[in-house]
Amino acid sequence: MKNNNFFNNIKHIHFIGIGGISVSALAKLMLNKGKKVTGSDLLKTKITQELTHLGVEIFYSHKKNNIKGAELIVYTGAVKESNEELIEGKKLNIKCLERSEFLGLVAKEYKNIISVAGSHGKTTTCGMMASVFVEADVRPTVHMGGLADIIGGNLLIGDKEFFITEACEYKNSFLKTKQTVGVILNIENDHTDYFKNLKDIYNSFTKFFENSKDNNVIHEKYLGAIKKNNNNYITFSLSGNADYLAKNIKLTKSAHITFTVYFRGKNLGRFEIRSPLRHNVYNALATIAVARIFDIDVKTIKRGLKKFSGIKRRFEIVKKINDAVVIHDYAHHPTEIKSTINCCYELFKKPIICVFQPHTFSRTKSLMVEFLKSFEKCSKVIIAKTYAAREKPLKGGTGKDLCKNLKIAGVSAIYLNSFKKIKKYLYKNASKNQIILILGAGDIEELAYDII
Repeated sequence: MKNNNFFNNIKHIHFIGIGGISVSALAKLMLNKGKKVTGSDLLKTKITQELTHLGVEIFYSHKKNNIKGAELIVYTGAVKESNEELIEGKKLNIKCLERSEFLGLVAKEYKNIISVAGSHGKTTTCGMMASVFVEADVRPTVHMGGLADIIGGNLLIGDKEFFITEACEYKNSFLKTKQTVGVILNIENDHTDYFKNLKDIYNSFTKFFENSKDNNVIHEKYLGAIKKNNNNYITFSLSGNADYLAKNIKLTKSAHITFTVYFRGKNLGRFEIRSPLRHNVYNALATIAVARIFDIDVKTIKRGLKKFSGIKRRFEIVKKINDAVVIHDYAHHPTEIKSTINCCYELFKKPIICVFQPHTFSRTKSLMVEFLKSFEKCSKVIIAKTYAAREKPLKGGTGKDLCKNLKIAGVSAIYLNSFKKIKKYLYKNASKNQIILILGAGDIEELAYDII
């Protein structure tokens, strides 16, 4: 355990945006340390209700009186400088930390920090690692941006030996943590409201690469884009000359994937993951590489990967509408969408009705061309109202704009501006020979679970 005096004299921490998936995990971690925790958010959700049950006082508004008694304020990156609580905290000289800064301080308490970065797959990879490290009985602490049965939610509290966490590139937040081992799953053009271009993103990932104290695990495809000052890295891929290679990938009748792993030419045997999504093989390879850095044996890794049952909102089979299978997935970037649709098509070989909720106006506008190529295998695409998140409407980046352009591109698409209308359409038009795929990272999960 590392000595971290920062937390010793702090008794009361207030979290602004406590309902966020990452912030809520940090709040629970502080509760476990014996701190008084309060928080604020605008919406009452299952996450905030769980925190209330654990003893957290939550205010469903942003008022300056909410921070009364707080000795430290932690806020999400989405919080604006005009937030009443943040203004009051600074006025009272209370230390205020953005979520990623706070996470960096929390991580310092652990001997080995494993940070998982990439445009896609961070949560799933953290979940896989959690499963493997738990199977190895090394009691990891795991902080992740999703819910997994393997750890009972978004946080697993273990010992001080290992801290496994997601590392998000948005606003360079992943540079606030100095990790022992860094993982780069992939690098794509995203968060266009912050990054100028792809080169700007590569520069940030280079800095992340340099932040790793001992080693890096990186998809071989992106190695050339990283300006390397050292040779402390291990590569993985499905082809080429990577250190870890997956070959002979098979989809089983139970919708699992099996594959053979080679490490520098040596056959490590067949592995199995409980997912039909081919891109999860990459996540599994990264997990295998990290586990072996810390001397976890191959048999244990195999068992851990096979036990991992996935992340909530990741290719989650929800129910049926008129005997049509309904699947919900978090995919919101064109690459994720295309991969999920392709997998769905390969697995079921049935027509796909895809419901998609665009996530932010800037992403939709800047990646419009890529979005238009993502839905080619769908028989019908229903575009929902854009989930704005932190943004104001942007001309050319709305759900209506995406729908219009999909039609021009020859895709059968309609725009429906409410979940109620979408649900009504699905019940009227779905049949047993179809798959209904509900995609998006916003509140479209309400539609998916409302079907239940």
